[in-house]
Amino acid sequence: MPKPKTRTKLSPARGGPMQMTASSGYAIHGLAYLSYKGGDVVIYLSEIAEYFSIPSSYLAKVFQALARGGLVVSYRGAKGGYALSRPGDQITLRAVIEIFEGPIRNDCPLMRSPCNARSLCSVSERLGQAQQAFLDELDRHTIDEIGKDFARMEKQGVRLDRIIRDARR
Repeated sequence: MPKPKTRTKLSPARGGPMQMTASSGYAIHGLAYLSYKGGDVVIYLSEIAEYFSIPSSYLAKVFQALARGGLVVSYRGAKGGYALSRPGDQITLRAVIEIFEGPIRNDCPLMRSPCNARSLCSVSERLGQAQQAFLDELDRHTIDEIGKDFARMEKQGVRLDRIIRDARR
C-alpha cells in the first residue's frame, strides 16, 4: 500500500500573524523618540534616522504621512524638523498604525468582512474576541509610554539604537 503524501507544514510570516509594515514600526519608533526628547521640541529628521539607522529618504516619507495624519507638525527652514502635534499620551499605537495599515475593524477574521452570523459561529466569535483584545491593547498604549521606556533604558545605560541595529542583522 502506498504511503500517504505528507503535507508541507506552513510556517507563519516572519514576525508572526500580527505583522505590520516597516513604515508602522518606523513611525512608532520615530514618534516615541520625539516624545522622549520632549514632544514639543523640534527634532531634525536626520537625527532620528541616524539614531535608528533608518534611511533618511524612507523616514521622510513616513513623517510626511504622520504630518498628513495630524500626529506631527513639520517645520521648514534652518530650524526645521518635526515635533509632536499633541502630547504623546494622547497618541495611541492604534492611531499610528492605522495611518499606514488603514482602519482596523473587528470584522469576521475568517471572511474579512462584516458577519451576520458571528454570534452563531464559535470560530468567528473566538477569533473576534482575540482581535478585539488586540485593538483594546493598541488603544490603551501610547507613544508617551514608549518614549518613557527609551528614557528609562538610556538611564540604565542601554543603547536602544544598538539593540535595534543588532536586531536588523
